[in-house]
Amino acid sequence: MSKRDIEQRNKEVRKAFRIVLEELTKSGVGLFVGQYDAENGKEEFMYGISTVMEHIAYKAGKEHYEEFSKTFFENMEKSVDKANKR
Repeated sequence: MSKRDIEQRNKEVRKAFRIVLEELTKSGVGLFVGQYDAENGKEEFMYGISTVMEHIAYKAGKEHYEEFSKTFFENMEKSVDKANKR
């Protein structure tokens, strides 16, 4: 593969990961964005989901990774705070 072919493929891969990230984060499934039942669920499970989702975000591009990671952990904290208020 030529350098140009590799660059084109990398662009296509980033685009594909952006599509996957968008589909998952807008799917309405809270687990994909860090929202969970912290009272009954395990935080360790969420770290597993986070690892996969952060990988997808990283492959989509640095700006997507930073934004996603921040949002995911903010939502986890909100879930824990909500459980602690009960």
